[in-house]
Amino acid sequence: MAGEEACASVIYYLTEFWEFDQEKLARLAILAGAENSKATNAIAELVRRIGKQRATPAVCAQQLKILKLIDDPELSDVETLIVGTFIDVLAGIEAFERAEVARLAAAAGVPEERKPIPIHETTMELVDDTLDTFGGQG
Repeated sequence: MAGEEACASVIYYLTEFWEFDQEKLARLAILAGAENSKATNAIAELVRRIGKQRATPAVCAQQLKILKLIDDPELSDVETLIVGTFIDVLAGIEAFERAEVARLAAAAGVPEERKPIPIHETTMELVDDTLDTFGGQG
């Protein structure tokens, strides 16, 4: 998931410049989906259900607490940054996808409805009886 990859990049950047204890790193890994995707799947589902504006990092943390994916819903500044990054990337990619699908649909246009060709303009003939089949058996 692109949101998880973006969060991993943010964590990598932050850990290059600041030191975090193992407990903090473990919690960041859970929030960023590095351990497993349960937390990020729950955040993604919440963002899709209530929208990006309402799905703030604090609201997402409360949801993760309700789902028993984290113990403490209070987010540090770094955790808020990680969850916010995930929300922004998810919403941005899904908005791009919707716009791209709409653009491709508009570019394809509505297929022109085919009109039937009058029989006298074809090589077919009108018949009143049954037709002979291949090999002369009718």
